[in-house]
Amino acid sequence: MRMRRWAVAAIGIAITLASTNIGMAEPTPTASSNNDYQNVLSQYKSDMQQYRTLIVTREQNKKLITQDFIIAVSSANSAAKSALRTAKTADAKTAIGDQLKISIRTASEARDTANTGLGPIPLEPIKPVKLQVNAPLKKTKP
Repeated sequence: MRMRRWAVAAIGIAITLASTNIGMAEPTPTASSNNDYQNVLSQYKSDMQQYRTLIVTREQNKKLITQDFIIAVSSANSAAKSALRTAKTADAKTAIGDQLKISIRTASEARDTANTGLGPIPLEPIKPVKLQVNAPLKKTKP
Protein backbone atom coordinates (compact mmCIF):
# COMPACT_ATOMS: atom_id res chain seq x y z
CA MET A 1 0.00 0.00 0.00
CA ARG A 2 2.73 2.42 0.96
CA MET A 3 4.65 1.71 -2.21
CA ARG A 4 1.63 2.59 -4.34
CA ARG A 5 1.23 5.93 -2.58
CA TRP A 6 4.89 6.73 -3.09
CA ALA A 7 4.68 5.69 -6.73
CA VAL A 8 1.61 7.86 -7.32
CA ALA A 9 3.30 10.77 -5.53
CA ALA A 10 6.49 10.32 -7.57
CA ILE A 11 4.55 10.25 -10.83
CA GLY A 12 2.65 13.38 -9.81
CA ILE A 13 5.88 15.19 -8.97
CA ALA A 14 7.48 14.08 -12.23
CA ILE A 15 4.52 15.33 -14.25
CA THR A 16 4.55 18.63 -12.38
CA LEU A 17 8.28 19.11 -12.96
CA ALA A 18 8.00 18.21 -16.62
CA SER A 19 5.17 20.64 -17.22
CA THR A 20 6.98 23.34 -15.25
CA ASN A 21 10.12 23.00 -17.37
CA ILE A 22 8.07 23.20 -20.54
CA GLY A 23 6.26 26.27 -19.26
CA MET A 24 9.52 27.97 -18.32
CA ALA A 25 10.96 27.73 -21.81
CA GLU A 26 10.91 31.29 -23.16
CA PRO A 27 10.85 32.08 -26.85
CA THR A 28 13.94 33.75 -28.17
CA PRO A 29 13.47 37.30 -29.37
CA THR A 30 13.15 37.72 -33.10
CA ALA A 31 12.88 40.68 -35.39
CA SER A 32 9.27 39.82 -36.18
CA SER A 33 8.28 39.89 -32.49
CA ASN A 34 9.86 43.34 -32.18
CA ASN A 35 8.03 44.50 -35.31
CA ASP A 36 4.77 43.09 -33.95
CA TYR A 37 5.30 44.96 -30.70
CA GLN A 38 6.07 48.20 -32.58
CA ASN A 39 2.89 47.78 -34.65
CA VAL A 40 0.82 47.16 -31.53
CA LEU A 41 2.47 50.12 -29.77
CA SER A 42 1.79 52.48 -32.66
CA GLN A 43 -1.84 51.29 -32.77
CA TYR A 44 -2.07 51.94 -29.01
CA LYS A 45 -0.73 55.47 -29.45
CA SER A 46 -3.30 56.13 -32.15
CA ASP A 47 -6.10 54.71 -30.00
CA MET A 48 -4.93 56.76 -27.02
CA GLN A 49 -4.98 59.98 -29.06
CA GLN A 50 -8.50 59.19 -30.24
CA TYR A 51 -9.54 58.40 -26.64
CA ARG A 52 -8.20 61.75 -25.40
CA THR A 53 -10.08 63.58 -28.16
CA LEU A 54 -13.31 61.77 -27.26
CA ILE A 55 -12.89 62.59 -23.55
CA VAL A 56 -12.20 66.30 -24.23
CA THR A 57 -15.21 66.53 -26.56
CA ARG A 58 -17.40 64.76 -24.01
CA GLU A 59 -16.32 67.12 -21.21
CA GLN A 60 -16.98 70.17 -23.38
CA ASN A 61 -20.46 68.88 -24.21
CA LYS A 62 -21.16 68.19 -20.52
CA LYS A 63 -20.12 71.77 -19.68
CA LEU A 64 -22.54 73.14 -22.28
CA ILE A 65 -25.34 70.94 -20.96
CA THR A 66 -24.65 72.08 -17.40
CA GLN A 67 -24.55 75.73 -18.46
CA ASP A 68 -27.92 75.36 -20.19
CA PHE A 69 -29.34 73.78 -17.04
CA ILE A 70 -28.00 76.58 -14.83
CA ILE A 71 -29.42 79.22 -17.17
CA ALA A 72 -32.84 77.51 -17.20
CA VAL A 73 -32.94 77.25 -13.39
CA SER A 74 -31.75 80.85 -12.94
CA SER A 75 -34.38 82.20 -15.30
CA ALA A 76 -37.09 80.12 -13.55
CA ASN A 77 -35.94 81.49 -10.18
CA SER A 78 -35.94 85.06 -11.51
CA ALA A 79 -39.42 84.66 -12.95
CA ALA A 80 -40.68 83.19 -9.68
CA LYS A 81 -39.14 86.04 -7.64
CA SER A 82 -40.72 88.72 -9.78
CA ALA A 83 -44.07 86.92 -9.71
CA LEU A 84 -43.91 86.58 -5.93
CA ARG A 85 -43.47 90.35 -5.61
CA THR A 86 -46.86 90.94 -7.22
CA ALA A 87 -48.68 87.93 -5.70
CA LYS A 88 -51.08 88.86 -2.92
CA THR A 89 -52.83 85.63 -1.95
CA ALA A 90 -51.47 82.39 -0.55
CA ASP A 91 -52.97 80.44 -3.45
CA ALA A 92 -51.12 82.62 -5.96
CA LYS A 93 -47.84 82.16 -4.08
CA THR A 94 -48.40 78.39 -3.93
CA ALA A 95 -49.08 78.32 -7.69
CA ILE A 96 -45.86 80.25 -8.31
CA GLY A 97 -43.92 77.78 -6.15
CA ASP A 98 -45.49 74.84 -7.97
CA GLN A 99 -44.63 76.39 -11.34
CA LEU A 100 -41.02 76.90 -10.17
CA LYS A 101 -40.77 73.24 -9.16
CA ILE A 102 -42.17 72.16 -12.53
CA SER A 103 -39.70 74.42 -14.39
CA ILE A 104 -36.75 73.06 -12.41
CA ARG A 105 -37.91 69.46 -12.90
CA THR A 106 -38.25 70.05 -16.64
CA ALA A 107 -34.76 71.56 -16.82
CA SER A 108 -33.38 68.64 -14.81
CA GLU A 109 -35.00 66.09 -17.10
CA ALA A 110 -33.66 67.90 -20.16
CA ARG A 111 -30.18 67.86 -18.63
CA ASP A 112 -30.39 64.16 -17.77
CA THR A 113 -31.65 63.32 -21.27
CA ALA A 114 -28.83 65.30 -22.86
CA ASN A 115 -26.24 63.60 -20.63
CA THR A 116 -27.67 60.20 -21.52
CA GLY A 117 -27.49 61.17 -25.19
CA LEU A 118 -23.73 61.54 -24.86
CA GLY A 119 -23.52 57.77 -24.58
CA PRO A 120 -21.23 55.72 -22.37
CA ILE A 121 -17.85 57.00 -21.26
CA PRO A 122 -15.20 55.83 -23.75
CA LEU A 123 -12.90 53.10 -22.48
CA GLU A 124 -9.22 53.86 -22.22
CA PRO A 125 -7.09 51.60 -24.42
CA ILE A 126 -4.87 49.10 -22.65
CA LYS A 127 -1.16 49.68 -23.01
CA PRO A 128 0.61 46.71 -24.63
CA VAL A 129 3.19 44.86 -22.58
CA LYS A 130 6.50 43.99 -24.11
CA LEU A 131 7.49 40.42 -23.40
CA GLN A 132 10.65 40.07 -21.37
CA VAL A 133 12.84 37.25 -22.58
CA ASN A 134 15.13 35.81 -19.96
CA ALA A 135 18.62 34.77 -20.88
CA PRO A 136 19.14 31.02 -20.77
CA LEU A 137 20.78 29.69 -17.64
CA LYS A 138 24.35 28.50 -17.88
CA LYS A 139 24.73 24.78 -17.67
CA THR A 140 26.99 23.57 -14.92
CA LYS A 141 29.30 20.64 -15.23
CA PRO A 142 28.34 17.59 -13.18
